[in-house]
Amino acid sequence: MAKEWTRKERKEHVSEKYKSLRSKLFVMAVALIIFLLLLYGLFHAIKTANTDLLAFLIVALIIFIPLAIFFIDMYWFEYQ
Repeated sequence: MAKEWTRKERKEHVSEKYKSLRSKLFVMAVALIIFLLLLYGLFHAIKTANTDLLAFLIVALIIFIPLAIFFIDMYWFEYQ
């Protein structure tokens, strides 16, 4: 026989199992801040013509974008 859940029990179970919208938005905001900092550094390197910094930041952006998409997707849709 299936367990009968009350509304309160269901709500507690769901809140324990899944992450809150606030924590999801926090992770997304952190990724956005890191992306904007890398982009700012890239523009600064272009402005000052610093080729070493420019190369490093381009590589960092190329690596960061797929990793950020992967982790945000994993955190947002909760693969458990």
